[in-house]
Amino acid sequence: MTGEVAPLKLGILGVARIARPALIEPARTVTGLEVTTVASRTLSRAQDYAAQHGIAHARGDYRAVIDDPQIDAVYIPLPNNLHAEWSIAALEAGKAVLCEKPLSMNTEEAQTICDAVTRTGGLFVEAFHYRFHPFIHRIKALLDDGAIGRVHHIEIRAQVPGALIPADNIRRKPELGGGAAMDLGIYCVDSLRFLMGEAPQVVSAEATLSDPNIDGTMAASLRFANGTTATLRASHIYPEPSLDSVLVLEGEGGRLTATKHFLPQLGAELLLENGKGVHREAADKTPTYVYQAKAFADLARRQKRPETDAQSGLENMKIIDALYRAAGLAPRGH
Repeated sequence: MTGEVAPLKLGILGVARIARPALIEPARTVTGLEVTTVASRTLSRAQDYAAQHGIAHARGDYRAVIDDPQIDAVYIPLPNNLHAEWSIAALEAGKAVLCEKPLSMNTEEAQTICDAVTRTGGLFVEAFHYRFHPFIHRIKALLDDGAIGRVHHIEIRAQVPGALIPADNIRRKPELGGGAAMDLGIYCVDSLRFLMGEAPQVVSAEATLSDPNIDGTMAASLRFANGTTATLRASHIYPEPSLDSVLVLEGEGGRLTATKHFLPQLGAELLLENGKGVHREAADKTPTYVYQAKAFADLARRQKRPETDAQSGLENMKIIDALYRAAGLAPRGH
């Protein structure tokens, strides 16, 4: 007897491009995690994808994965409007779920996932991959240790060059849950909640439309109960040629600036300026997705409670819905 634990067998719903860097490649380096199956609503597409990525089995509908007793968990990189439906189906079938962010179209849908988790006792993890990387936890530790004193203002930006988002991309389709707030603003909202340990209130928001009912850019002002203020800017139509990802925390005793904290593998750095001087740190360049895959394999065996669970996702969606309403737009799915 070797004492080895059987690998967690995982199926993918959909043939999204994100699945390769987010799960397929990391799973090859993570002990105890095996991607065995991929499904598409068109069998030939699933077969082509499986052949391309070395996945053993292809299925012509999502339900075939959900109902397969050999599959322990599912990864859901489907368009946002399908997240709740298939997350709930997987939970009810006894599968652990790793679902791309945002977990739902709106607050009401997020609540249905929370209800399903409670009803089934299942595991749901929202795929905020950056939350599993040491870099964001280093930033949090510095704040909690008082490195810059009480935080009085936060600026957070996540802006992607418009040239990288094709006109037919799902991010430009409101019925599929598109919009900069849903895709990039959700990272900003999650970061604010994680770093401050509470949810901010939306003070004001302004959307720049890139398509009918689609926020190409969402800019907002927020405030925490203790008086700390924040500004958020998320964009799919950033005019510059490279990613703009910056987090700046202003405190009574200094400033902490972090670049690319959502994707530290791209060369993230933090700069701490306080009464002790100036300190720089470079982030570990191990992909966030590797840390996420390792954590999910552990979580699926109930070794610890997920930080990015359905309840956390619900709190994020309350803020996203409030952003849309403050900007004069309807939340997605309404």
